[in-house]
Amino acid sequence: MSAEAKKPRTDPTIRVNIERIDKLLNLMGEVIVNQIDTEDQVRDLGGLKKRSREMQASFTDLVNQVEQLKQNSGPEQIAAISEKLAGAEQIAGSLAEDLEVTASQLKENTSTRRLALDELQDRTLHVRMLPLSTIFDIYPRVVRDASGVSGKNVHLHISGEGTELDKRILEQVSDPLMHIIRNCVDHGIESAADREAAGKSEQGNIHLSAGQKGDRVEIIVEDDGGGINPGKVRKTALAKGLISENDELSFEDSLELLFRPGFSTAQTVSSISGRGVGLDVVKNNIEKLEGSVAVESSLGMGTRFTVSLPVTLAVISGLLVE
Repeated sequence: MSAEAKKPRTDPTIRVNIERIDKLLNLMGEVIVNQIDTEDQVRDLGGLKKRSREMQASFTDLVNQVEQLKQNSGPEQIAAISEKLAGAEQIAGSLAEDLEVTASQLKENTSTRRLALDELQDRTLHVRMLPLSTIFDIYPRVVRDASGVSGKNVHLHISGEGTELDKRILEQVSDPLMHIIRNCVDHGIESAADREAAGKSEQGNIHLSAGQKGDRVEIIVEDDGGGINPGKVRKTALAKGLISENDELSFEDSLELLFRPGFSTAQTVSSISGRGVGLDVVKNNIEKLEGSVAVESSLGMGTRFTVSLPVTLAVISGLLVE
């Protein structure tokens, strides 16, 4: 099978739709920024309203003081002062009333637009999502092909394929997952003779599952093979100069070595598990998607890879503290 045939092909229509959605999301981001600015203006108007009320109070105090001055002033002076005060008080009252109405309308419009923006964001993000079955459906054949090449009897069990993920993440995580699954067939599952000797069924099993936890999606690839032998890992690491004879490694340290560049326990280069490409490439590609990959293993029982990914890369909600 050629490299092109192994990769899932993206429908050109889907690719165009993704580009359109990206543009829509960028536009939505600008609208959200404008919305935040408008909300700031609403708060500023609130401050102006407060200052307007304070001005009215000052005019009231001034009127009281002028009333006292009237007793010592002539009729013409009193009339001129009263006229100016009345005009100033009218202007202040009108300003306060206009500010009150404008602030109320702006607040109402802002609240309505916020609700519309939230709905638009939710709907747009939903359009970007696709079920994991989009890529999970190709893996049974991958396992069958790898099993045939390796001479092993391996069955793939799939669950959680309805879990949704951003289209861009979905496309880019397909190959890393395929590499992990092939590794499980090539390195994880034992030969039929070894499984029989270990008291296992001849058929090896790989479980591929997915589920959403908050704003993350966890994809688990687990096999019931022989597990990772820390002694073999140490021997390989020594041969490649990754550690020295004096280095003491815990079991967890041994598992971390699997993700070091160039590390591989394969005796020969195999087309099944990536032609010598190690798990470091898998880790790097997943981390580029703001994800992570972890491995657990039990000698003689099997190995589990857990890939954690964000549901989407489109919008990030954040809090800026200055």
